[in-house]
Amino acid sequence: PITGHKYGITALAFAPDGSCFVSASNDDTLRFWDGKTGQALGQLTVPSSPSSVAVSCDGSFACGTFMSSILLGSVKGRCFIGEELKGHTSLVASVCFSSDGSQLYSGSRDGIIRCWDVRAAESFGTPLQGHASWVNSISALGDGSRIVTGSEDRIIRIWKTSLFSDAVSSIADCDLVGISQVPSRIGDDGWIRTREGSLLLWVPQEHRRAVCDMSTLCISAEE
Repeated sequence: PITGHKYGITALAFAPDGSCFVSASNDDTLRFWDGKTGQALGQLTVPSSPSSVAVSCDGSFACGTFMSSILLGSVKGRCFIGEELKGHTSLVASVCFSSDGSQLYSGSRDGIIRCWDVRAAESFGTPLQGHASWVNSISALGDGSRIVTGSEDRIIRIWKTSLFSDAVSSIADCDLVGISQVPSRIGDDGWIRTREGSLLLWVPQEHRRAVCDMSTLCISAEE
C-alpha cells in the first residue's frame, strides 16, 4: 500500500504518460508519486482543501477546491502557477484537461460545467447547464469533440464541446421561428431545437414536465 496522507483522499489523477500520479486529500495537500514505483516525490500545501485533480500531457495539473476555485500548477516544479480560476459558486467536484492540455473542463456542486483557456487562465463560452444536481465527474473524449459528465441526479450526459461557444450565437442568430420549425418535444438534454438542430431554448429540469404543447411557440431574434 502507498501511504502518506493524514486524512481522506478526495481525488487521484495519473499523468497521461503514466510517469507519475497526483493525489488530493482533506489534509490540505497534494502529493506526487512515481507512476511505476509508487515512491513519494513531494507534496504541496493547498490553501483550501482540494476536492478534485487532473494532470495534462504537458505536465501541468489542475486542482479544484472546496472554496469554488481552481488552482493551476506544475507537476515537475510541484508548485502553483498564476492566479486562481474563479467562476463556480460551489466546490469544484471534477476537473479534466483536453487532450492537448490547452483547455480545462470543470464540474461543480453548483450544477454548472465550465470551460477554461489554460494559457489565458480564464473561462470562455457559455457554461453548460442540464444536470439537476452537482456534477461530480467529468471526462473528455480524445479528439476533444465531446465531454461526458456524471451527476448526483443519477444521469450521465454527453456534450459537444462546441456548445461552449455555440449556445449563445445559435439563439441570437435565429430568425423568427414559426410553428412548422419547432419540434414537438424537449430533448433529453433539456434543449428545444429547430428542425435543423440549432439551439433555441434550454428548459430547467424542474420545468420540463410542465411544457406539454409547443405548437404555438415563437421565438424572435429581435430584442
